[in-house]
Amino acid sequence: MNVMLPYSLAERLLIMAESTKPHEACGLLLGSKGSAEVTVQDCIFSKNVTDGDPCLGFEIDPMLHLALQKQARTAGREIIGVWHSHPTSLAIPSKEDQRRSLERGWLWLITGWEEEAWKTKAFWAGIDDPTRFKETAILTF
Repeated sequence: MNVMLPYSLAERLLIMAESTKPHEACGLLLGSKGSAEVTVQDCIFSKNVTDGDPCLGFEIDPMLHLALQKQARTAGREIIGVWHSHPTSLAIPSKEDQRRSLERGWLWLITGWEEEAWKTKAFWAGIDDPTRFKETAILTF
């Protein structure tokens, strides 16, 4: 399943990743799922509230997550996944990402530092095992 990502949002992700380095930035993805593609409509950025090293991990503010769930239901949208940055590593799920992935079928967008530039990649958390990720294509529009 392809990921449709508005160009303006793709740019916002890169700007947020750059502005928060060396810490990981994070947010929840709002959008809609079709039979052949998922469309990301927005990313609601969160303060990184991790108890660990914010340069190596992230945690979404749980109060934001709860509030967004209520807002999304009311507006007919849904939380479809999570975005975060890897300011010093590739845009691939880390061992920590795998360990912390709990939501089955969630979209993970990761913006990482590759070849002296920011790059965003998309991954699906497994339906049977959310700690197993499968990369998928991002189509910007």
